[in-house]
Amino acid sequence: MLGALNFGAGGWEHGSVRMLPTGKVEVVTGTSPHGQGHATAWAMLASEELGIDVDKITVKWGDTDLIPEGGGTGGSRSLQQGGAAVQLDGDDIGGVVTGPAGPEAGVWVIAETTDLPTKFAKIVVTDDQGRYVLPDLPKANYSL
Repeated sequence: MLGALNFGAGGWEHGSVRMLPTGKVEVVTGTSPHGQGHATAWAMLASEELGIDVDKITVKWGDTDLIPEGGGTGGSRSLQQGGAAVQLDGDDIGGVVTGPAGPEAGVWVIAETTDLPTKFAKIVVTDDQGRYVLPDLPKANYSL
């Protein structure tokens, strides 16, 4: 029955990473830590991926207004599935916007494609060090 409801002990997890214009990063996960140290681990993973100090990263969980779905915590799946969900992967684009004077803060970065049935665009703003992440993009070719 659980398989029919798309529920399993592993397999998938919701996760997102958002770079804020303040230079801070918000990591949102569908798993829910219960004292295991997962929030620290997720922050460390995001820190390594983005090259940002771990103290500038906030990890959020358990808020159904922010998190549309999640597999919860059970066994050892939280770090394996939740951790993988907060890392950059093949459907994310990230980088740094630089100009003649160095990194550019507050710049709009727009990923656009016409490869999908309708035109698709996703917009983010660079942080105080010019960094950006465009997460979870549909499979297509994009221009920035």
